[in-house]
Amino acid sequence: MSGIYDPKASDAAFLKALESLRDCLLPDRRFPTNVFRDSWSSFYFFDSDSIFEPEFVTIVNSLLTAEGGVYACVVNLDQLPLENRRSVFFVNPDVTTTEYGVFLRGREIEEGWIYGMDRFACISNLTHWCIYCEKANEIAVIALRDKGSLQKLTEALSHLGGLPIAQGISAPPSYGLSARALSLDWRHQLLRYY
Repeated sequence: MSGIYDPKASDAAFLKALESLRDCLLPDRRFPTNVFRDSWSSFYFFDSDSIFEPEFVTIVNSLLTAEGGVYACVVNLDQLPLENRRSVFFVNPDVTTTEYGVFLRGREIEEGWIYGMDRFACISNLTHWCIYCEKANEIAVIALRDKGSLQKLTEALSHLGGLPIAQGISAPPSYGLSARALSLDWRHQLLRYY
């Protein structure tokens, strides 16, 4: 099965992942405030470029395996509605890095996700974790539901190279968290909210 979203697909896991994403994020929020709805126990910041590499499929599949999930969806939050075929890519063990790479580049020049500066999210059908990314700010974060999720996902998380925000600011894993990119106000707000 292709990773490209098919609005006629009847698989309940696909629909659940999309619905869960709507339930997990606050649509009007942006960094540096907390973009997640309800309570999440841990946040790990990482280089947003990781999401736009074909190998991201491998990382997502390792997260799915660790939590016992079946599918995850990667969504361009700025290309909604979700019925837009270019706004959602589903990941499952059958999807290859090559398929994701082709999707990222797009079929037309500058059509793919690698060209834009949009906001993105990724969530599994079990919702033990959720990723939010602002490509323009070069910042991404993965939120974990609870300490049990952290224990299950520790090894898979290591592939993202994520750090809690205090560590991420003192030893930035990406340009977006570096002193050159972050204003003092943003640093204080990120530390406050995450």
